[in-house]
Amino acid sequence: MSATTFTRRMDAHSRCVLNAEADLSGGRYVTVNAARTGMVELGLFFSADLASHQSLMAFTPEQARAVAAELVACADAYAPGAGVALKGGVQ
Repeated sequence: MSATTFTRRMDAHSRCVLNAEADLSGGRYVTVNAARTGMVELGLFFSADLASHQSLMAFTPEQARAVAAELVACADAYAPGAGVALKGGVQ
């Protein structure tokens, strides 16, 4: 599995203080923005064949930190030695 690389941009004249985006495998794309409104925006995009889907959410900074912490906790559950069995019984 290759590492996911985010590209960050900061533009004094844009609607975002900070913008980060990554092109993921399988037609998936993600954006994370620190908007000038004070909200943290998350965009998830998926495209396959003739169908495309997108989900856009906005969080307060506190909510974004809580969501990020849960994402890290879920990812850490798959760390070697965590004891989580993956589909097919593989750890």
